[in-house]
Amino acid sequence: SKATVSVLYCRETLKKSTEMSQLTRVENARQAFSKYHSLVRKDGFVDAHLRYLMGKYGLSDFVPKLESFGQTCSQEIDSLARITGSPTLQRYDNFGNRIENIVFPEEYHQAGRLAYASKIISLYQSKTQRDAMSSSALHYILSHCGEAGHACPITCTVGLAKCIEHELTTNPSQYKKKTLKEWLSRIYNPNYDQHYHGSQFMTEVQGGSDVGANILKAVPVPATEPESVFTHKLHGEKWFCSAVDAQLWLVVARPEDNKDGTAGLHGYIVPRHLNNDPQQPNYYSIRRLKDKLGTRSMASAELDFNGALAMQLTGTFKDILTLVIDTSRIYNAVGDAGIINRAFLEARAYAHTRTAFGKPIINFPLIREQVSRLNVSAHASRSVGFYIMSLDVSKVSKEVQNARRMLVNLNKYWAAHEAITCVHQAIDVLGGNGAIEEFSVLPRLLRDSVVFAQWEGPHNTLCAQILRDCQRIRLHHDLFKLLRSVSEGRDVSLINSTASLWDRLITLPEAKASLVVRKLVDHLAYVVHITLLLSEDHPTSLAAAEHLSRTIPNVEKDFENCLSASDCDVLCKL
Repeated sequence: SKATVSVLYCRETLKKSTEMSQLTRVENARQAFSKYHSLVRKDGFVDAHLRYLMGKYGLSDFVPKLESFGQTCSQEIDSLARITGSPTLQRYDNFGNRIENIVFPEEYHQAGRLAYASKIISLYQSKTQRDAMSSSALHYILSHCGEAGHACPITCTVGLAKCIEHELTTNPSQYKKKTLKEWLSRIYNPNYDQHYHGSQFMTEVQGGSDVGANILKAVPVPATEPESVFTHKLHGEKWFCSAVDAQLWLVVARPEDNKDGTAGLHGYIVPRHLNNDPQQPNYYSIRRLKDKLGTRSMASAELDFNGALAMQLTGTFKDILTLVIDTSRIYNAVGDAGIINRAFLEARAYAHTRTAFGKPIINFPLIREQVSRLNVSAHASRSVGFYIMSLDVSKVSKEVQNARRMLVNLNKYWAAHEAITCVHQAIDVLGGNGAIEEFSVLPRLLRDSVVFAQWEGPHNTLCAQILRDCQRIRLHHDLFKLLRSVSEGRDVSLINSTASLWDRLITLPEAKASLVVRKLVDHLAYVVHITLLLSEDHPTSLAAAEHLSRTIPNVEKDFENCLSASDCDVLCKL
């Protein structure tokens, strides 16, 4: 009948309409994914708060350079980092000669050429605080791509350049001076295919953070050739050698018959090749490349030194360590700040473009709060990172130098921990998509951030050093004095109450102070961030400070409620 035909027609029409609607929703979801990726890269990782900080520290004219490099990172280096595989070890050449060559995928070199062309290293040649800050800002932008195989070598190279610059001030011989200047000219060369980069080898299997346990031996070389700059031969092993492909290695070793502990150590520069010839390895062998959790496109190795020729650096090991570790911890935290901001950008873009239950998920309160907290962390990490970089140790007072030392260690600890947390939170916003390597950069950032946290002092080592500095030389007094000066007449009751907690901490027995200090370091990070953010005349900085003020932990109870030493004895018993 006509009625039956009409009903069947309506059903078929409704079915087709439903199918079309479903197809449209699927297509819209795929388009949203594409829009999400575009939004992350839209501004080249440069936002209003970063522009504000560059202006605050007199670097407004460098912002166009940052924006240009940001586009290079977001559009090119990021894509190369995603597809770059791990390096391999080529131990012998085609004729059986031992060459210890590290072979990288071509994408690794393409990314390196783009990174070094930004003058991220050569800016240091001017020796001005302004250009040092500009270099660090470029490093911050680069780290939005993760370690990407180059962030670690760049950090190590800056530290080595500082050591060489310092060595040139010690009135070296004409032959040594000539060699040092030749090395520096190659380090500062922005041409990736011609430059030298550096690395730092301190860790030995029996030591780890206990550098004083190192036993790599430095044997004097007889001075038979006046033009020779090599003073020692190195014998022994190093357990963790990152950026092992570097042309110049800064190595810590112990001269024969020297005293035990760090006082008996010295620093040495070891060229990877003799006579600048890749076919002549400098009396070393690579046992194997490390199979790391993260930073997988950067080569880390175990080394045996078999009489490697080395140039001993003037000055104490402590002098060299201060230059290198200070630089590495600052750059490490700046790199973490880049990762934190990338986590925020990924989460924000996805939350605005992903639709669920009929609306963008940014409209759900829990997602909205999660994205907001990521932005708070991004602001905090930028603020303290740029503030530390602005403190020129050659021009500030001894008290400010002391405060800076505590800030560097505090920031390295907090930023490393926060980067892991923030990337994990961003993955949570993306849900299942956040755990897929092809879909998102976040899994790689999570792996890299875990490795970042172990470089240049893991969390417990840094907290122990902060406690030791406060117990021995009352470093916290100078830090709180600095924070009060930054507050510029604002209420300092939070700073004063926190200072009292630290005064109380250093009166505790050693065992209890060690159990409490990490909670106080976490609390102190809040205080530092709130103080610095409130000093900024920027709306999102003030909003971030307000959020931190509402969520700062109450650590008074931790003095009484922490695990006791006896509890730990029971719970840790083998």
